[in-house]
Amino acid sequence: MAEVTTIRRRRQAKANLGPTLHDVARAAGVSSASVSRALTRPELVSEAVQDRVKSAIRTLAYVPNAAAQALSGRRSRLVGAVVPALDDPVTALALEWLTRELAAGGVALILSLAGEGAGASEECVRGLVARGAEAIVFGAGATPVDPGSLYPELKLPCASLDEAAASGASARSGFDRAKALALGARYLQQLGHRRIGLFAMGGDHCVGAVRSALAGTGIDVVGGSDALDHWRTLPAPPTALICGSDAAAVALLHECSRREIAVPEQWSVIGFGDTELSRLVRPALTTLRVPAREAGRALARNLLALLEGRSEAPAELLAKLVARESTAAPRA
Repeated sequence: MAEVTTIRRRRQAKANLGPTLHDVARAAGVSSASVSRALTRPELVSEAVQDRVKSAIRTLAYVPNAAAQALSGRRSRLVGAVVPALDDPVTALALEWLTRELAAGGVALILSLAGEGAGASEECVRGLVARGAEAIVFGAGATPVDPGSLYPELKLPCASLDEAAASGASARSGFDRAKALALGARYLQQLGHRRIGLFAMGGDHCVGAVRSALAGTGIDVVGGSDALDHWRTLPAPPTALICGSDAAAVALLHECSRREIAVPEQWSVIGFGDTELSRLVRPALTTLRVPAREAGRALARNLLALLEGRSEAPAELLAKLVARESTAAPRA
């Protein structure tokens, strides 16, 4: 009788874990080995097999083994980070210090590069959960996806590296990119600019966040387009542009020079980050100095507290505007 009871408990425990890898294989019409390769070594299977496996995983709400460990109470001591790319020095510096501070607390960071869009972010979240991530961090330009909408049974917290009002975020760094960019816009407003374009913001949700931060200021944000030709053909084009990074601002200055667009006489330009580029380019770039190191460390402390069942509210971290030669009053 005791043996029968044990068998029943094992079956019940297996059922409580939900669909298995074998269930996914059956639903996708492929072997279990193919499902395993699609999850861990996707380059070894065809796109058709990957699509079938992904579809089966979504339909079954399959939770891979590493994530199932979290359900059983075993800790992975892993945090996942989703960023579109590593070409932004500000994000790279914040991630460096996030990694260092987490490591000091015995937690490792796994990085996943998403590109743009909610679909790309969702795939990254699924991959990080499959590897046992206990929390998900979203960096600049990555569309936030609530892990709870994908795996409600795991109750995974998510965090934002640079968005104070990110939807569903349980932990924050204390730095708000949109507020920093809005600071640049208000500086331009003081110079007399009213129509301001946003360049290389890293996604529509970033543009939307800046718009919200500028609501009620009287500043007209012109589109969110990266096309200079588009702006120049508008009936009332912008007189100033704010860029999502110093690198984007430098590229814009080079393009303006090529097209014989005078900066700051025709367009004022503001960068983001106060990197070495901002001081080397001509005209010298007006930019926003960002507390990236402090943001990474603050978010790590916030995450460690969260994972340990404590709460720690980060202090507000503010950007500082550094005025140089690339901004001036608009032409009369």
